[in-house]
Amino acid sequence: MEMCRKTLLEKYFFMFVFLIFFISIPKILYGYFYDIIYLETSGYYSLLRGFSIVFIAGNFYVTSLSPNSLHPYGYSKYVKMGQFLVALGIGIISLLLISHALIGKYSYQKVPFIDMSGYIIVLLSVTFYLLLIHSMKKVQFPLQEEKKYNHSNNMKKEVALTIITLIGLVGIEYGYFFLDIVLSIFFFSFLVKETLSVIWESSSFLSDTSSLDEKQICNLVNSIDGASECHNVRAHGTDSDLYVDLHVCMDPKIKIIQTKPIVEQIESSLKASYSSVRDVTVHIEPIKKKGDFI
Repeated sequence: MEMCRKTLLEKYFFMFVFLIFFISIPKILYGYFYDIIYLETSGYYSLLRGFSIVFIAGNFYVTSLSPNSLHPYGYSKYVKMGQFLVALGIGIISLLLISHALIGKYSYQKVPFIDMSGYIIVLLSVTFYLLLIHSMKKVQFPLQEEKKYNHSNNMKKEVALTIITLIGLVGIEYGYFFLDIVLSIFFFSFLVKETLSVIWESSSFLSDTSSLDEKQICNLVNSIDGASECHNVRAHGTDSDLYVDLHVCMDPKIKIIQTKPIVEQIESSLKASYSSVRDVTVHIEPIKKKGDFI
C-alpha cells in the first residue's frame, strides 16, 4: 500500500506544485496590478494552503524512501521546519504587501478595475484546486493530520469561497468599492488562521508536545510473550503523528533473529492500540539477573 502511495506521489508531486502556482499566482498578480486587494489576499491564502499540501506530500515521499523509512522522524523534522519557515515567510510577506496596498489605495485614491480576465482567473483557480484535491484523493495520505486536505469539505469550502470572490468582482464592477475592503478583511482572516495553524502544528511537532501514558504502554508491551521490563518510553511529534521510542528487556539466551517477531509484535500492537502512532523504535536489552552490575 505504501509503495503504491509512493509511486502515486512520484507521479503527482510536480503536478501538485504546478497546480498550486496556477491557483494562487494569477490571483495575486491580477489583484496587484488591478488594485483589487481582496483578490490579492485570496491568492496568498491559496498559496499558503498549497505549500502546506506540497510539504505534506514531500514529507510522506521522503520518509518512505529507504533507508529514510527506517527512521522517518528525523526527516519529518526537516520537513516540518521547512513548513514552519514557509508559513512564517508567506504570512509576513503577505501582511507587508497587503498593508502597503491598502495605504497606497487610500493615499492615491486608486479605483479597482475589473475585466473579463478577472472572472476567468477565479474560475480557473477553483478548477485547478478541485483538480488538486481530486489528485490527492488518489494518493490517500495516511496521517490523521493530513486527512483535512483530503476531505470533501475542502471542495465545498473552495466552491463557497469562489462564489464569494465572484460576487465581490461583480459588486466592484458595479461600483460597490467598499466590498474590496470588506472581502480583504474576510480573506485576510482566513490567511491569518491558516498561517497560525501551520505554525502551531509545525512548532508542536518540532518541540515534541505529544505525550503518552508510559505505564499503559509498558503494560501493553510487557503482555507480549518474550518482552519484559519495558522502560524509557518517549513519544515525539504531535498527538496526531507520534513516533514512539522505548526500551525492552529480553532473555539474553535467545538469538537476535528470534527477537525480530517480538519487536514486530510490539510495533503492531502499539499501532493497533494508538491510531496516531506512525513509527516505533524498540531498543533491546538483556534481562539483568540479581547481582548483575550496571
